[in-house]
Parts: sequence; C-alpha cells; structure tokens
Amino acid sequence: ERSDRVIAEALAQVPESQREVIILKILEGLTFREIAAVNGESINTMASRYRYGIEKLRALLEDSR
Repeated sequence: ERSDRVIAEALAQVPESQREVIILKILEGLTFREIAAVNGESINTMASRYRYGIEKLRALLEDSR
C-alpha cells in the first residue's frame, strides 16, 4: 500500500538511533524503561530520541504530501 511505503521510506531517513527507539516503542510495544534496558542508556535519553525521531518523521511525511 502506498501509505505504508511512504512511511517506510520516511522512517529510513530518520537517524538509526532514533529509528530504533521508534520501532521498539510503536511496533514492539516496549516502554521507555524496557528500551533503555535493551540499549544500556537512560530512560530520558530514550524518550528524547523518540521525541526527536517522531518530529523528524512528521516533518518528512509533511514534505512528502
């Protein structure tokens, strides 16, 4: 489906560290605490990466309209 492809292409442009958190949070359903444990980093760092990644993804999707 077109929308899935557009989202996948935009997500591929998000920095890897941010993309990983987005995937773990949205697709895998992990909490920031769980993601932090997987990555060995702080919960706040994971939340920040998620926030910045979502902002980047939103901007990329807006541009693709």
